Amino acid sequence: MTNSNDSFLPVNNQTIIVTLLGEYLFKKKWFSFCTESWNLAKLPYPIYIINDGSLSIESKEKIASMGFIVAPEIDVDAAVNSILSNYPAIHEIRKKSILFKKIIDTSIFFTEKKMLFVDSDVIFTRRFILPSDAPSLLFCIDEIPGYGGSWQVPLRHPIVTGLNSGFIYFDPAIIDLNYLEYIAKKYFLKTKNIWWLEQTCWALLAGRIESKGIFEGKDACVIGGFKKRTAAEVRLNKTTYFRRYNGVSDLKTIESLIGDAAVVHCAGSGKQWIQPIYQKMIDNYDHEQVSPLQWKQVENASYKERILIGARMAIKG
Repeated sequence: MTNSNDSFLPVNNQTIIVTLLGEYLFKKKWFSFCTESWNLAKLPYPIYIINDGSLSIESKEKIASMGFIVAPEIDVDAAVNSILSNYPAIHEIRKKSILFKKIIDTSIFFTEKKMLFVDSDVIFTRRFILPSDAPSLLFCIDEIPGYGGSWQVPLRHPIVTGLNSGFIYFDPAIIDLNYLEYIAKKYFLKTKNIWWLEQTCWALLAGRIESKGIFEGKDACVIGGFKKRTAAEVRLNKTTYFRRYNGVSDLKTIESLIGDAAVVHCAGSGKQWIQPIYQKMIDNYDHEQVSPLQWKQVENASYKERILIGARMAIKG
C-alpha cells in the first residue's frame, strides 16, 4: 500500500519499533522512565508512534523531542478505513477497543516493515539487539494466559498459551484479516468484556503459523504486581492458570523475578516497579555492551492447556 506521506516511513524493509500512545500517559510518572530507557538502549531502529486519537499538539512535540516519529494520523486512518471497509466486524471491534490499533493499524500502515511493538509500560534495563534469525512472530510469555471472548475459542481453534502482546516482534504478513473478521464476527462482537480481545487475536494468529517463537525468559519477561510465578518459572517461560498468589511489596522480590532481563514488561499493577527498576539500573548502566535477545521455538497449546485456557475465559467472562 502506498501512503500519501512516505517521508514519514522508513526506507526499504528496515525494522522499526512501534508503540501506541495516548494523552493520559504523559500524566504518568512511570512513562518517562520507560521512554528514557528506550533511548538509552540506542537501538538501531526508528521508533514510530501510533496515536490513539487523544494526543495533544504539545504531547506530539514532546514525542518529537524524544526522537520518536508520530505516524501522521490522517494517513493512518485513511489507510485503515480503506481496508476495513471490507471487514465490518473488525471495524466495529476496533471502534470499541483502541488496543486493536496495535494489531490492525500497525500491520495495515507499515505493510512492508518487520515490526517490534512495544507497550508504553515496557522498560529496557540494558542494551540489546533483536535476533537476526527471528521467525515471523516472537513474543513474551505472560504470567497467565490473559485472553478474552468466548470460552469456546481455544477449544475450536489452534492457539498458543500465555502470549503477551506488550513486546512482540512480527512480520505484518502474518495478520490474516479474513481470519480475524471471522473470529470477530462469530465470537467477539457478542462479548461484553472487550479486555484482552486484542491479545487473544495475537494468540490465535500464532496458532495458525509455523514460524513462531518466544523470547527467552532470561532476556525478556513480564511481571505484574503479584507474584504469580517463581523466578524459575519466569526463566523457563512457564505460564500459570489457577493459583493463589500474594502481592509483591519489596523490590528485592521483583529483582529476583526479572534477573538480568534486558526487557521487562511491567504489566497492570506492576507499573509501580518501573521507577525503582529504572533508578537501580541507571546507576550501573553499561553503555557499551550489546547482546542479542535469545529465543526458542514454541508449539501450540496442548488440548489440556486449551481446556485450562477455556476454563479461565469462562470464569473471567
